[in-house]
Amino acid sequence: MPRSRKGEFYRPIDLDWWRRYLKKGCPDKNHHKDHVSLISNLGYNLQYLEYLDYQCRDVLLHYSVRKITVKTFIVITMSVIEGIAFYLLTVNGRGKLKDWEEISTWVSNSKKIDGDDTRVRSILEKKLDKPIPDEMTLDGMIKKLEKSKLVSITTEDYQQLRKFRRLRNKIHVYDVSHKMDTDWNSFELSVQEECRNVLGSFLKSDIFNPTDKDLEKLVWLN
Repeated sequence: MPRSRKGEFYRPIDLDWWRRYLKKGCPDKNHHKDHVSLISNLGYNLQYLEYLDYQCRDVLLHYSVRKITVKTFIVITMSVIEGIAFYLLTVNGRGKLKDWEEISTWVSNSKKIDGDDTRVRSILEKKLDKPIPDEMTLDGMIKKLEKSKLVSITTEDYQQLRKFRRLRNKIHVYDVSHKMDTDWNSFELSVQEECRNVLGSFLKSDIFNPTDKDLEKLVWLN
């Protein structure tokens, strides 16, 4: 089986370019302390996606390795989209907020009621001075994005995002529904191509307003 030459180096798009580009669509409107980290993390993962795409297109991989490379591409792609979606929903006031913070939990001793073991769980919460962003499921974020039209992608793109959200959940290798529900049967190269196209639609949308030079950099997403 062919392998990469010793010392061969693959260089993705520079992180500084990704930071500049991502900030066009995700500016630090509220001077949030985590904004710099979010932009950097998105950039790191996009560099890795470019590398994985190179592996899928140009490197002769063992069949099983290729399948899991496609799986990894989908998992990382959805984490990038999740990060951008969380930012967009939060800064546009469409994210989920919480007013209360859990302080502690008490659990009573078990007690038999009608032959069943039961117990009481009590949660102590503190009212926050100001609501803060709460966790959202990726499914919920996709639905909110589509409804709010914050990103100018097509209905078909959103359908694809829901498909890849389900495939991303196969990161839990024990979560199978039938004997044919395997990574081998789920992650063809054609699936990676579809996922790359959706990522391209997302990153080339009007929130980033790409220039011709930007599109030259993003040619790997074609």
